[in-house]
Amino acid sequence: MSETRSGRDAAHDEFVRPGALPEGANLPDAEARLLRALERELGVTLEAPAPARPPRIVRPGRMRPLLAFAAVFLAGAGLVWSLGALRGDRAVLRGTADPRSWTADARASKIDTRRTRLTWRAAPRATRYEVTFLSEDLHVVGSVGDLAAATYVLDRESLPAGLASGQPILWRVTAYEGGDEIARSEAAPLDVP
Repeated sequence: MSETRSGRDAAHDEFVRPGALPEGANLPDAEARLLRALERELGVTLEAPAPARPPRIVRPGRMRPLLAFAAVFLAGAGLVWSLGALRGDRAVLRGTADPRSWTADARASKIDTRRTRLTWRAAPRATRYEVTFLSEDLHVVGSVGDLAAATYVLDRESLPAGLASGQPILWRVTAYEGGDEIARSEAAPLDVP
């Protein structure tokens, strides 16, 4: 089988390899006859292909200033980036702290069958907190805002809008300094009382 395949490959290569035109061949006449035959067969008028243009040669001397500028620009950008990385600079939104600077340690503790206490560590500089409740696919289903203390009690008798008793959800705490979000906890599981 390998010999047959080799022979087939060789025949294919010979077929697709361009060779010299046979003696007396007139390529423009052959292309014109092929075009007329295709027009008759298809019933449409086709345009003759434009003669091939020779490839445009770009002289290296004309590209040198552009290449030099690009090299200088990339070197400068790399230097600025590396200096920032060495200093530990990061892009930080106005009013936000380094997310690693606050570990919320968010916990849910059952008080009794109808109440659950949510607690977390106070964030540095935080003036208020917001507790957000999320469905398992991370869509917001409810929230409680303007909490001054690092605690909130969920009571079955007065659940925030969007929550139902016995519903498995996730919750997280967002810390604010004035109107700016400064930190956000990771989402933690919770069964609504």
